[in-house]
Amino acid sequence: MIVTPYKDREKSFIIVKEIQEPYGPGTEPVVSVGCTLKGNVEDPTWKVHIPKSILGDVIQSLKDVLENEW
Repeated sequence: MIVTPYKDREKSFIIVKEIQEPYGPGTEPVVSVGCTLKGNVEDPTWKVHIPKSILGDVIQSLKDVLENEW
């Protein structure tokens, strides 16, 4: 698990972790990205699951946003 604190909020974190077989045996691994504003990194308030098969595309999209190329 990777935990990144918000720079301007106490007890607020972005959490990234890999989950194998998230929806049962044989399902594709995902990267789970969550957010908590209450400090509970084990149970974030919201989550998105990104299939590992498209993770590179999502990372590129985030880079494009960062570089204002979208």
